[in-house]
Amino acid sequence: MSKVYLHFGGRKTGSTAIQNYLSDHHDELFKSGIFYNLLILEECGFDYTNSIQSGNGLPLYRAYLEELDDSYIEELYSKLIEPTHISIISSEMFPELSLESMIRLKIDIEKITTDYEIIFYIRNPIQYILSAYDQDIKRSGEYRSFSDYIRSSESEWPYPEQAKNLYRVFGRRLQYYNYDSNKSKIIEHFFENLSSPISITPDNRISNRSLLANERNLLRNINQTIGPEKAIELSDYLILHSVENIKGSPEFITARDMTYLFKRFGRVTTHGRYHPNYPPAFFSCFAVNYSPNPLGNDIETTYLNKDRDVVNLKEITKELLSDIDDFDVDILFE
Repeated sequence: MSKVYLHFGGRKTGSTAIQNYLSDHHDELFKSGIFYNLLILEECGFDYTNSIQSGNGLPLYRAYLEELDDSYIEELYSKLIEPTHISIISSEMFPELSLESMIRLKIDIEKITTDYEIIFYIRNPIQYILSAYDQDIKRSGEYRSFSDYIRSSESEWPYPEQAKNLYRVFGRRLQYYNYDSNKSKIIEHFFENLSSPISITPDNRISNRSLLANERNLLRNINQTIGPEKAIELSDYLILHSVENIKGSPEFITARDMTYLFKRFGRVTTHGRYHPNYPPAFFSCFAVNYSPNPLGNDIETTYLNKDRDVVNLKEITKELLSDIDDFDVDILFE
């Protein structure tokens, strides 16, 4: 039995980019001894044709979350693991499982192999909050200002608590890596740390980038006036049909809000350093790097539609909302 890697994210640490590469290069990776089952999502009824995926481990995460029977979980593992190859199971949702489900996962994987590792990336709390805010606008109906958001319960920095639970269950099988130090080469870093590292050439595919300022304002308005369903549909379209190499512009952070964030997270790397439930590697690999770009410039940007014709943001929105009778799209851009 070859080694099994369970990639646990974490959230907002380049998981989509890694998963896209694994899917897009499945055949050549298989020839190099790496197995990533990209068909299991479709087999289990998950359709990501026009949306952003959450990795081939999503069916397994849902099975543990919903406490499905052992025979179904065993069947999933049989599809996700190829005994003659290094197998990769990936989903940033895994760390959100309860401690009891984590223990069940450990018992199940060790029935198959004891040669496995958990890969878990972590990132700076302020950079994380900025990215999570955009993600909640895109996927969870968020429409509040950034200032209100960071003072709410939704703006937690999840990694320390997740690290504690993961370490309690998996111990030294857990490998932590600093996302901030490897952000520009996250795919290369991922493959370099496998037991049989291979040389890869990342493509320029847009994965799950942050929003531009005008996109952010538009999606907040849609969430508030229409609801999250249309915002999810539009955000997926904007991300998946971005012009090549476009990057998001972070939310503008006022001096007052930055002071608040520093007070809240500024000493986070010293807390629990010698706590017995935390692996020393968690804090030693975490480099404090508070350098978010505070300038969120409202850049006029064009996008490419499915026919590769250039269309502007307002036209895309009008097309998306055309099924809503007597709705004035212009109010979303005021």
